[in-house]
Amino acid sequence: MHGGVITTPRISIIDPSVQFSLPREQTVYGAIDAITHVAEYYFNGSKELNFPDRLCESLIRTIIGSTRILIENPEDYDARAELAWSATMALNGTTAVGRGRGDWSSHQIEHALSAIYDIAHGAGLSIILPAWLEYTKDANGDKIVQMGERVFGIKGGPEETIEELRNIYAAWGAPVYLEDGGIPPKDAEKIAENGSIDYPLGSAKLLEKEDVIGILKLASKSK
Repeated sequence: MHGGVITTPRISIIDPSVQFSLPREQTVYGAIDAITHVAEYYFNGSKELNFPDRLCESLIRTIIGSTRILIENPEDYDARAELAWSATMALNGTTAVGRGRGDWSSHQIEHALSAIYDIAHGAGLSIILPAWLEYTKDANGDKIVQMGERVFGIKGGPEETIEELRNIYAAWGAPVYLEDGGIPPKDAEKIAENGSIDYPLGSAKLLEKEDVIGILKLASKSK
């Protein structure tokens, strides 16, 4: 977006070797942002779409696998290439086909965290996405279970899938609760009132201020 005009490149060239020097945390936070981009469409409340769903699940699996390799060897060219390619596919419109708009609640709530606390975008998302999934499981429960089975290979309720996602992020060194990111849970109302959040938000489940406060409570260790 530049001067109110949406600009889209006709072609982008991504050289994985340029990313060799990225700090571990930036690699991790970029991966978490990409996973959340996929999730914003995957969990947008649309009907089941087999091909787009499988594509989303494949992207998440690839992002997780590539990130695990890069944490150990940041100069693994193939893993960098897979991560860069997957991150591009996560937000180039492909995963949105047949679904309509994405949900984007997690992103809006996270933008408020970054605005107030200067936390890295991916770090804020690693806190918010699991809590948002937990709060919306009445609307997204079957889809959360589906992701658990197809991406993580686990069977159980939505809670098991959400916990697995938190475990993966924590193993990467990312914060998974507000306290991990130095954010006081008592600030939930201030966060929910930040101008980064445009109410009502969401598509899987429409959210108002009290809902965002509820999500932030689930994002706290003291929940």
